Amino acid sequence: MTEQIKIDNGGGILSLTMARPDKKNALTNEMYGALADAIEGAETDPTVRVVLIRGEGRHVRRWQRRR
Repeated sequence: MTEQIKIDNGGGILSLTMARPDKKNALTNEMYGALADAIEGAETDPTVRVVLIRGEGRHVRRWQRRR
């Protein structure tokens, strides 16, 4: 897991926060991997009902699917 993705799981909400405000929360390959791992884990966790993806600071990059 990377320090650039903060994970909080509670109350049925898995919150994934991108923590690179100095780079406008631009995603790195490592961050993509960390997000994918967390989302895959949420698929098998019956306590998770919602996955919230957000960014620190003013900027959040638009979600882009890896090909």
